[in-house]
Amino acid sequence: MVAPRSVIALFALSLCLAGCSSYKRDLANAARLEQQGKYADALAIYDRAIGRIPQDHTAELADAYVHLGNCLYQTERVNDAFNAFQKALEFDPQNVDANLHIAELMVAAGIAQHALPYVQVVMLKQPNNPAALAIMGSVRASLGEHDQAMKLYRRALALDPSRVNVSVAIAELYNRQDKVPESRAVLSEAAARNPRSAVPWLALGRLEEQEGDALAAEKDYRAAAAADGTQATNLRLAQFLQRTAQVEEAEKVLAKVDKMAPGSPTSLGDFQLSSGRVLSALQQYLAALRTQQTAAGAGRPQPNHSDDVAALTARAVEAQLTRPHEPQTLAAARRLLNEHRAQLDSGTLATLEAEIALSEGGPVLAEAQARRAVENAPDSAAAHYVLGLALQRQAKTADARAEWNAAYALDNSHVPARLALAELELKDGESIAAEEHSSAVVREEPANLRGLEVYGRVLMEQGRFDSAHAIAERAASVDRRSVGPRILLGDIALRQNQLSTALLEYEKAVLLDPHAPEALQGLVQVYRRGKFNKEMIHRMEKIAEAPPASAALMEIAGRLYADHSWNEDAVRALRRAAQLDSQRSSATLALSEAYNNEKQYESAYETASHAFASDPGQPSTLSLIAALRAEQDHDQDTAVRNYEAAVRSGDPHGVAANNLAWIYATNGKKLDRALQLAELARERDPQNAAIVDTLGVVHIKRRNFTDAVAVLLEGIRIAEQQRRDSGTPGARSTQRDLYRHLADAYSGIGENRSAAAARAKAAAL
Repeated sequence: MVAPRSVIALFALSLCLAGCSSYKRDLANAARLEQQGKYADALAIYDRAIGRIPQDHTAELADAYVHLGNCLYQTERVNDAFNAFQKALEFDPQNVDANLHIAELMVAAGIAQHALPYVQVVMLKQPNNPAALAIMGSVRASLGEHDQAMKLYRRALALDPSRVNVSVAIAELYNRQDKVPESRAVLSEAAARNPRSAVPWLALGRLEEQEGDALAAEKDYRAAAAADGTQATNLRLAQFLQRTAQVEEAEKVLAKVDKMAPGSPTSLGDFQLSSGRVLSALQQYLAALRTQQTAAGAGRPQPNHSDDVAALTARAVEAQLTRPHEPQTLAAARRLLNEHRAQLDSGTLATLEAEIALSEGGPVLAEAQARRAVENAPDSAAAHYVLGLALQRQAKTADARAEWNAAYALDNSHVPARLALAELELKDGESIAAEEHSSAVVREEPANLRGLEVYGRVLMEQGRFDSAHAIAERAASVDRRSVGPRILLGDIALRQNQLSTALLEYEKAVLLDPHAPEALQGLVQVYRRGKFNKEMIHRMEKIAEAPPASAALMEIAGRLYADHSWNEDAVRALRRAAQLDSQRSSATLALSEAYNNEKQYESAYETASHAFASDPGQPSTLSLIAALRAEQDHDQDTAVRNYEAAVRSGDPHGVAANNLAWIYATNGKKLDRALQLAELARERDPQNAAIVDTLGVVHIKRRNFTDAVAVLLEGIRIAEQQRRDSGTPGARSTQRDLYRHLADAYSGIGENRSAAAARAKAAAL
């Protein structure tokens, strides 16, 4: 008979053995699923089994964490995978696989030198491990030891000729040494040796593009897709087709990619959205949503149904908001949001609500919604980006920049955040940083219209006019109906003083969009440089009146009259432009300014009111007009209150921000706010010398005299350039003010001689 104590001991042992066999069974099942490529299923089992492995079984725990890390990596959770491999090393610092995987991740992250201690562990145990030799080669290459790197790569390839990434590394070393034929030979040999791999063909395609042989590159990219027709390879082919303006075929390839991802087919829609075909993109997203709904109704939803619906809904709402902000499009966006609200997490929901509020012209409400989105989803790059937009709309540029930097830190592939940062950096004269962001976008999305335009402007500011022109032409080929690339081409030509080319491009832009203010301003700049006299402008006015009458040309005539301070003629021409096109708010605003110059204040207010009323989605209208009226009545408190309301509502013209900054500065109050407002006004109208003058005065009041000098000198340059271009003293009073304020700024930094010279110029004016 067995003693009771022994019975208890045997029972405990049987439970232990059962527990051991249970987790080992799970590990075996997970390993089988991992081998079959079912990484998500394997991941859940590994995660469950690890908790039951005894803590003193360190080797077993390390091995399990390595497998867990591999599954995490295969499901694109790279950071979690890295943590799992680190955990494996806590249990077994000598684990070969864990050390090898960490080293590989460091090489992939571009920090190969940090991989050295990990790969050395592997090399000590397995000196002929081809993966370790390849990593050691990357370490040596990162340290500039190219001969040593080449030897290690060659040795790794001799041990395992199927390692195509090693062949690519060797080819890159040759390429760095300008040995292009040798690089091409290595890649061609790798392609022949590994006929089912796209990697060498893709590397060959990049090499041929570098050498300017587009035909050879296209052949290589097509060979890559034939060798390995995966989504990733077809996406690379589509990117090449976009770079070479083969837009229709790119769309066909992306449609093929979408068929490989039936749950969330967004590649074609995303391409169409970024390249300006908003309606087509919207149709793609809505069709995919209908497919999801049909499958769910039939009881056969995709495995990630809710996530897919959420992603498609977000894209569809954003596509609706990219269309003109008319009541019906905003209502359609809200309907979409409400229809799929149940599938959206709280962060995504609040982010989309904020985007709709912004489109409706309510940046304060949008900020509140976006802050809720950030609170609910602090790791969401989209939430931080939209919060940045809401802040920027309220002249809180520094806060907006911080949010966009946060978005970029969370997701360095977040295109909107990178472009927003590029635009800010370009405005601040930081063209190198702007190029880094915008060029990265163009590499990943070669047909992204906004990305191409920003990158083109960066290149233009750097004086790289040929490259800027090539990028602008690519943008124009992506969407021939888009006005932005034409304006960019005009700006590039104007910067090079190629007036006839600039005129042609701006005219094309006006034909595409008669209301595009940048195109109109470009035409005015071209005509200003033409040294027009009154008779010539009058002739232009007559041509504009002849059938078919041109509101755009009539507006240009009116603006040229105004430049010369011929205000009566300006009123006549601009009033006629507004009659020819009642929706032409730019002409009506210019008319309002002309009335103001003629001291016809009531007509100015009435006309401005009409201009803003014809510009839907601008709730700042009434507040701005009320503020202007209050200023004329010397009711400063009412003016300040209404200017603030106009700025909060998203005043698009910079008028409210400039006037409010001036009031705060001249009263010596709220100078931080005054600086925000003055910078916003300058951002909205950078070539307005009076606005630049306001910014200079704000700097003086803040006792930032050095900044004030720089800003005021720029304002004087703008005013003098406009006088030279138009041959008129139209900006005389603004120049006088600029010189007076420049004298104050020079005095502030103790440069009394420069201050006296500035006062003398002001007196002469």
